Amino acid sequence: MGNGNLLNEKELLGSIAALRKEMIDTAMHSGFTSSSTVEISQKLDKLLFTYQIMVQKKECSVKTFFLSRNPVAY
Repeated sequence: MGNGNLLNEKELLGSIAALRKEMIDTAMHSGFTSSSTVEISQKLDKLLFTYQIMVQKKECSVKTFFLSRNPVAY
């Protein structure tokens, strides 16, 4: 969980925002079901999925770190 991951996360969020804007602009110009809009939507889906996996991995590593530092006594 170094700064490299944080930078990648910020870049990914920037790409998601830019692609989202492009999709909305395309939908307003070409229609919501146009092939251009659908293609951009599919690209956006992939970026969102990548971001979701990144967040889940980060949450998992934080939980693992704290559990390893504070074992639960039964």
